[in-house]
Amino acid sequence: MYRFSVASICVLLASLLSASVAFAQAKNDPEIVVQIGDSETITRTELERALTAIVQARVAQAQNMGIKDPERLAQQPISQDEKLKIIDTMVDGKVLYVLAKEAGVDVTDEEVKAEIERNAAALPDGATMEEFIAKQGISMEEVENLTRMRLVSRKFSQMKTSDVTVTDEDIQAEYDNLEAKNMFDVADIAHILVRVQGDDPAASEQAREKIDAAYKRIQDGEDFASVAKEVTDDDRTRETGGVIQGATRGILGPEFDQRMFDSPLNEVSQPFKTRVGWHIMKVTDRKTAPLEGELKERLSNAMVQRKKQQIIEDLVNEARSSMSIQISLPPDAPAPGGESPVQAPSLLEGAT
Repeated sequence: MYRFSVASICVLLASLLSASVAFAQAKNDPEIVVQIGDSETITRTELERALTAIVQARVAQAQNMGIKDPERLAQQPISQDEKLKIIDTMVDGKVLYVLAKEAGVDVTDEEVKAEIERNAAALPDGATMEEFIAKQGISMEEVENLTRMRLVSRKFSQMKTSDVTVTDEDIQAEYDNLEAKNMFDVADIAHILVRVQGDDPAASEQAREKIDAAYKRIQDGEDFASVAKEVTDDDRTRETGGVIQGATRGILGPEFDQRMFDSPLNEVSQPFKTRVGWHIMKVTDRKTAPLEGELKERLSNAMVQRKKQQIIEDLVNEARSSMSIQISLPPDAPAPGGESPVQAPSLLEGAT
């Protein structure tokens, strides 16, 4: 998925600081947070929906990381700086849509309907689009309008970037650069996981005792694969006896990577802990993935996407430099902790 980065935040903040009138321009309609040129706006409702989506993303991320009580994140306020960054991303999406309209790009009702049906088909089993949009507090008409805007922006982006390519020499240079940073190290491993839910010390100690017992059984001569099939909480590797072929860095964080790439081959590691639980591991092979097949294709696609993104960013930034962008955002106390903002949804999601 194409992901447009936050752009021109310094220009946006400078405009806020240089003229207090920027906060008063939308006084004719208190619902309007941002006026973009003469035709586009960002409303308070749109902003609130983006903020809600960010909170939901934080909670989901915390759940995936096994953080205890992830719902508490929903109670943490979003700071004024975060809101400005979110607005900046939303402005980028609106500006792209303006450029697409100026270029005469349009989509048919049939294309909009097909896109909505495609999205509906991706909902969980049993869920309907009507139920989904009702929970989001929006109407089908709004869904159709937002879908049309997104498709128009996507079609414009594709039109502007359709001829982007990379050469084999470009791909080789990128590979060499990343390979020097050990980005393509892979290992064949077998591991056993005893999962720990949350950060309960008692649960962690119980899991530690279980992994210690598994480690002792292997040290006493039992087959690693047999113990893994019986003990591991990793559903994906249970049937293979804990085996992962071609494991890459970053699967479960630095503790996992350290054992995977530093442990002696064919030796069973001492139990160690990651964010998901307790492990033991045996590394059977290590190598550098060659530049061929799927890796070359993935690298090529990433480079093409990056070049496309830069083209669209440049177009949007150039257009923004000559547009009137007026913001009306009430003062707000900063959130504690200074968390980094999550990228806000925008029209540029899926643009290419």
